[in-house]
Amino acid sequence: MRQPGNDDLTVLRGVPAEWFQQWLGLGLREYLFERRGRYAFPGAEPFIEQGEGNIASDLVIIAGALGVRDRHSFGQGLIALLASLDFGTDFGAIIAAYLIELGVGVRAAGMPRIIANKAFSIQPTESGRKLYELAFTVAGQLADLEAEDTVICLRHLINQPRLFRSSLSGRALLALCKARPRAFPDHFDLLRKPLEEKLGRKSRVAAEEQRRVRQRRRLIATLVEIMPEPNLLAYPCAPNARREREEDNWWLMALSEDFPDLLKEFVIIADAEAAIQAEEAPAEDLPVLAVGATRQEMWYFAMDLLGPYAEEEYLESEDAFAI
Repeated sequence: MRQPGNDDLTVLRGVPAEWFQQWLGLGLREYLFERRGRYAFPGAEPFIEQGEGNIASDLVIIAGALGVRDRHSFGQGLIALLASLDFGTDFGAIIAAYLIELGVGVRAAGMPRIIANKAFSIQPTESGRKLYELAFTVAGQLADLEAEDTVICLRHLINQPRLFRSSLSGRALLALCKARPRAFPDHFDLLRKPLEEKLGRKSRVAAEEQRRVRQRRRLIATLVEIMPEPNLLAYPCAPNARREREEDNWWLMALSEDFPDLLKEFVIIADAEAAIQAEEAPAEDLPVLAVGATRQEMWYFAMDLLGPYAEEEYLESEDAFAI
């Protein structure tokens, strides 16, 4: 495969971002919809369709052969074109998908913000779903570079019931944590139900259950690697004191079985009702994870066992966690 050299791509050198916006827009339209092949991109014909990759990968190689200023103009033109598209049409969704893939390859700044602004216009069509799922992949790849915009982008994407599926929940959680790791409890709360649906519900089919366990372990292991404070992974088990969170038992059980070191800072009461009956008080200087306890049960637990902490405020604090 021939790589562009210094004497190649002369048409693409020294031109402004507006020129690249038009060049990419016309080129992708002619290539994808009019089947003009390599001739859709004048000045770069010898470097189109050389390998097995798609047109986006060819354009990444072409952009990489440009000088620093020209690459910057290329990226700006790409972003301007992406911002001009209507993601709600098949034409716009198809072009946007290729531009997003190209934008990741050339590290074009600003994509998460544009996707966030246009996320609610994506339709549940074939082209819309492909664009939607690609947006999650891109968000994960750019999360460490454009953190705040990535979080907004992901929240907009997740809050689309016609498109979001539980199978995307793990990918979404990882991307959110890469962007803003210390907000893990908030990210988990946002994805609580789809995560439970994908990873928490046991299957009666052995092969399906084994696959679910592998996915769960892989997700937690990756989170441990990217979290600056892995112990935060236990905090989703702490509900808002005004809500019951018994459905989170699966998450705590996963941590205790596969990553017990993450729970060293907590006292785990495996059976809240039995603990109350046995009057087994935990150490006062450690927060409590009471498996299967409702808010009311934790209140009685606090009253019966925690002495000076037996106040309403105890359940409002971060010291008592009922899951």
